[in-house]
Amino acid sequence: MFTANAKLRSGLLSGAALIGLLAMPGAANASCTIMPTGAIDCGTTTTVDVEDDNGAVSPTTDSHLTFNTGVVVNAVIDPGATIDGWGLWVSQDAAAPTAINIINNGDVTTNQPSQALEVDGNGGLITYSGNGSASSTTTTPLFAGVSLFNRDNGGVNVGTALNPVTGNFSGGDGFYVGIAAGSPDIFNGAQNLYFSGGSFTNIIAGDTALFGDARSGAGDVFIQVTGNSIITALPTSTGISAHSGSGSATVISDADIGTSGANVGTGVRASTNAGSADVSLTEDGGAIFADQSGLLATSGGSGTVTVAVSGATQIIANTAAANGIFTIAVDGTTTVGITGTGTNVAAPTGWGITLNSTTGPMNTSIAAGNTVSGGLSAFQVATTSGLMTLDNAGTINTA
Repeated sequence: MFTANAKLRSGLLSGAALIGLLAMPGAANASCTIMPTGAIDCGTTTTVDVEDDNGAVSPTTDSHLTFNTGVVVNAVIDPGATIDGWGLWVSQDAAAPTAINIINNGDVTTNQPSQALEVDGNGGLITYSGNGSASSTTTTPLFAGVSLFNRDNGGVNVGTALNPVTGNFSGGDGFYVGIAAGSPDIFNGAQNLYFSGGSFTNIIAGDTALFGDARSGAGDVFIQVTGNSIITALPTSTGISAHSGSGSATVISDADIGTSGANVGTGVRASTNAGSADVSLTEDGGAIFADQSGLLATSGGSGTVTVAVSGATQIIANTAAANGIFTIAVDGTTTVGITGTGTNVAAPTGWGITLNSTTGPMNTSIAAGNTVSGGLSAFQVATTSGLMTLDNAGTINTA
């Protein structure tokens, strides 16, 4: 399988890697046990940039553990374990789609040109759970705290609604699900990502703190973030993004994204590029400080676009021509609803809400006790032939 690590690591297995293995204290007592049955168990260890196939060497400090014999891979990072060096890279290379299950209850870190924790699927289901963390501090593009790569109809499940993942993830992308950059793979499987609390941090311009990425195919992307997770991203980056080529895109969040002194570029994005699948973005509480758009929901096809805001959410879009809420639909219906009380959507030098469509209708409702304001205008509407309706019981302010 082609992966970002494979692309950039090829040719790195040099004498320097072997010298590092020989010189590393405790290398003879490596803390990752790998079995031909597909079982992997890792305690604290410093890994090196070497590949172990099918459990040939165990215990091992090799960072890349791969199987091509058709066994289900079950990897566990023990509670309290710290893996550093080149991080951990687990690959499923069987001929037929086969599952990978990973439980991360430790802390995986790297300062090398590498994902901290990478899992490569071959079209079988990837399941990720546990409350561990992962961070990549390299400033080289393409590397994340966690990268879960899959292809074809293989899906990715992260946590569940009853048992969401709680951890701290940092890198170019803090936590990424999709295909490797430059890969010819297509992601048609479903992504179901559940998180609660913890943090997601983006350190490279243009990347995303938490990204469910099926732009290459038709996979449905679902992200739920509860427990007021802390999202940090650069002013040209995105906090949370669910983005599909032609599948549905759904985000449900109460995250705190950016701060008044450190804006993100876009707070939360839900998008599909084409087709009839729907886009849904829900923000229920939390605060978003953004330079471009607080909430961005777009469809390039005929699906509906729905934005629901409640829970006294605070959305502040600070720069010139920024948007508190920004939507794009072609033929589908756009619905923006602000319910409950205490929500404030403000763009002091921009637009509070901007709605775009070709022929699709656009419906906005604002309940009493909520405010939308914009320095240029509280509302901006651009359409060829779509009709816009506004049901306002709240407060609209335009400078």
